[in-house]
Amino acid sequence: MCWWAFTGLTHIILEGYFVFSPEFYKDKTANYLAEVWKEYSKGDSRYAGRDAGVVTLEGITAVLGGPASLLAVYAIAKGKSYSYILQFAVSLGQLYGAAV
Repeated sequence: MCWWAFTGLTHIILEGYFVFSPEFYKDKTANYLAEVWKEYSKGDSRYAGRDAGVVTLEGITAVLGGPASLLAVYAIAKGKSYSYILQFAVSLGQLYGAAV
């Protein structure tokens, strides 16, 4: 459950910031999240260039994958029957994102 909570919050906070802050690289206020993405962009220029495919994939992950991961925490804690299919779906989305 800790992993699902961690990955859900990571997707929502970090990737959500990237998607919804298109000019993070211009931020001079030393915002922690902007600095994280500036450093990440040094290793993968598609992020600094705001490649449409990357922004779309990160957006889907932030809006769907993050909340689904947090829903998985709830489903596991409450013993809901859909917890397994939810975990499988999020994992499959992660695999797809890694492949892209």
